[in-house]
Amino acid sequence: MKATLKNTFRLTAVAAALLAAYGTAFAQAQTLAQENPEIGRLASPSTDDNLSLGYGGWDNDRPFQGQYDGMSRKRDGYLLFDGQVRRRDDATGGWFTLDMRNMGLETRELRLGVERQGDMGGYIDFNQIPRDYPWTINTNLLGHTTTNQTVQAAPPDYELHLGTRRDRVGLGFFKNLDGLLPGLKFKVDFRNEDKTGLQNYSMGSRPVFLTQPLDSTIQLLDAHLEYSKDKLQMRGGFYTTSYSTNVKQILGVDNGGGTTPLSQPLDNQSWEVYLDGGYSFTPTTRATFKAKYGEATMDEHLPSWDLTGGNAPNPNMSSSIDGKINTTLLQAGITSRPIPKLSLVANLRYYDVKDKTPLYLVVGPPGGGNGPVHNTPQSVETTSGKIEGTYRLPMGFSVIGSIDGKDQNRSQPQFIDEIYVPYRTSLKEWNYGIQLRRGLSETINGSLGYIYSKRDGGEYSPTNHAPRFAENMIRPWNIADRTRDRWRLKLDWTPVESFTLTGVFEDATDKYPTDGRPYGMQKGEGNFYSLDGTFQINPDWQLVGFYAYDRTKAHRYHGRWQGGFGGGTEEFEGNKDAHLTDKGDTVGFSLNGKVNSKWKIGADVLYTKANSSYNESWYPSGGGGDQNQFPGAPDLASLPNIETELTRLRLYADYALHKKGSLRFDVMYEDWRTNDWTYSYDSGSPFVFGTTGGANGDGTYFSQKSPQKATFVGLRYKYLLD
Repeated sequence: MKATLKNTFRLTAVAAALLAAYGTAFAQAQTLAQENPEIGRLASPSTDDNLSLGYGGWDNDRPFQGQYDGMSRKRDGYLLFDGQVRRRDDATGGWFTLDMRNMGLETRELRLGVERQGDMGGYIDFNQIPRDYPWTINTNLLGHTTTNQTVQAAPPDYELHLGTRRDRVGLGFFKNLDGLLPGLKFKVDFRNEDKTGLQNYSMGSRPVFLTQPLDSTIQLLDAHLEYSKDKLQMRGGFYTTSYSTNVKQILGVDNGGGTTPLSQPLDNQSWEVYLDGGYSFTPTTRATFKAKYGEATMDEHLPSWDLTGGNAPNPNMSSSIDGKINTTLLQAGITSRPIPKLSLVANLRYYDVKDKTPLYLVVGPPGGGNGPVHNTPQSVETTSGKIEGTYRLPMGFSVIGSIDGKDQNRSQPQFIDEIYVPYRTSLKEWNYGIQLRRGLSETINGSLGYIYSKRDGGEYSPTNHAPRFAENMIRPWNIADRTRDRWRLKLDWTPVESFTLTGVFEDATDKYPTDGRPYGMQKGEGNFYSLDGTFQINPDWQLVGFYAYDRTKAHRYHGRWQGGFGGGTEEFEGNKDAHLTDKGDTVGFSLNGKVNSKWKIGADVLYTKANSSYNESWYPSGGGGDQNQFPGAPDLASLPNIETELTRLRLYADYALHKKGSLRFDVMYEDWRTNDWTYSYDSGSPFVFGTTGGANGDGTYFSQKSPQKATFVGLRYKYLLD
């Protein structure tokens, strides 16, 4: 529906522009529009303008499914108010547009636009984006809405529901500057987003519950000039962002009176200048280019700098991190069809992220405890490119070949003895792809593709912080050597005009060679299969169905050591072999049709199931003081699977009261259930924060109802505007 309305509006604007340009033929066009309703529809404002007003509600709480739709909690009802208005003044060529969606909910969207066609225009919009935390928190925390929070050693005495909301306001304006230079246009867009609410938080590394109050603002401004004439199109402008927050620091007080200061995200800002565009050398050859340069800074005063006593900052630390990152992007591409059967695409990209933040001693002093630790600015320089060719063969075949590569240079900590995990200063990745397509017949089309990828790099920088040995046996997954094989098969079958079936099959396998570093990712697999069908039963009835299956597997190998800090000796305790799997199955059907000239009805059914499994084995060495935390042998019981299911049924009926008005009745049923043990002990009882006692005593626990069943009933009246 939205796409149809949008296309209608665009066609209307184009038709109106043509009529305005050829004024001498306007009278003839009016006559033609009267004789041909379709032309008349395109040459006048859309007849889909409407207002709808209704009321509906859920009969039960649905905290998981309602996280983002503003209807997570049971209420007597919600106002259902939507609308769309498109108006054009034929005398001036001016347009007025109004779009309203979910105006009675916390997900409301409003957009107002005005435009004098071919000259200037502007808009203002407003959006609300809620996010309700799906867990119920039982706690006794004092001051949970403030930046001074106190943990109490007492049983929980109230329920807490967390959530956030983003209020977004946008403004935009454009003006054609043909008077200065034909084809020149100015455009500016501004957005302000305020985020408020509460998030789940904690006191440092201890399992003590706190909340994180949010009160921040993000602002974005984009102003640019566009130029388009003949073969050349260009755009150049300035883009800037800023982030500010009124919550600078949270003070958490445990039940023993100890205070832990918790720094919050710092204010920051950025700017960027850019130029991009394209030039058509010939009807079959076009070049594109893009260039950007920007700077991001973070120079706010650190709240922790003002602390005293045990929380006083390192004397070698600055009162501001003076963070600065400069980015440079250069990109060029070309597409060409040198001969009728051959198409080529090539591009080259350079992206440099240079971190100019100065070094500061954060943890220290030298020679004490774990030794000095500085901050770690990291710069990354990436050069990448791709070339792809498509050649049309006889008998309806097409073959596509591609090669793309990436060369990345990465900085590492300046002080080698402070490296605690392996680094690599260079990475290279190459991808080689081949794809075969063919229209197998008038009713079947298909394609088969394969891509081989290989990533490797230079030598690892050793962790020289003696006597730590274990870290030099790690392969961080994001920089480890890796090979990847990907297959993709797609088939489209249309045996008759009224029936279409599409199947997609994808498989990928990652392998990570150990190269003397046994710990890290060993292998990864991904599978995706889907089947979609559409059956047009008759002009008034349509049936749609689909099934999708996805699976992701990861094999990881880990080791555990005790000690090694402060110059001690590491002692090997054992290895853990983990085979992790995520699977998902989704099936759905939709039937929509027209009973007669007044009645339209429809039904949707959806079922989805997600399963996460944790097949883990522990191989103890028999040594180490903490070894007894992992008793047993390889047959140690793994964590139980987490399974989540959703069943949703929706029915609707639309009755036309008269030519311009209709009533719509909606009923929806949801059944969501899970055995998620994330906040539970192995016994099934809720995990309790701060169970170590003493100053850590808390007592907070999280709970989540399962199953969550709810039914929605709604009725609305829709009126078509003239």
